[in-house]
Amino acid sequence: MESGNTPAVGAPSVNLSALGALKLQNAFGSGVEIDTHGNVTVNATLKAKEYEVDTDNTSPSFGSGTLPRGQTRVVIYTESTELDSAVFVTPETLITLPLTVTDKDPGASFTVELATPQTKDVSFKWWVIN
Repeated sequence: MESGNTPAVGAPSVNLSALGALKLQNAFGSGVEIDTHGNVTVNATLKAKEYEVDTDNTSPSFGSGTLPRGQTRVVIYTESTELDSAVFVTPETLITLPLTVTDKDPGASFTVELATPQTKDVSFKWWVIN
């Protein structure tokens, strides 16, 4: 027996991996699919109160970086970068010039640059979307 969303102690679990992808067509309108690797495809709007990104692997899609004072470029290493990736960079240090992604090395890294060196370290967050 279940109470709310918490299964009762000893509740059975079902392994669906032998069945292939789980498709939920009628329950969510235009469809939701969860494949055997845990990838979720939603064919409509996905709404969530929070989004968590796994950064404990060799290909994180979100992270932090620092452009050291006096330098104009830094390379961020992540295997999630592709040529057509959208890379968003948000400075956490007050600067008057924009941080710019100037190069992408697919499966390896991307480069963040400033036009002129700063007198202090520039901290920033980054997010890669493929």
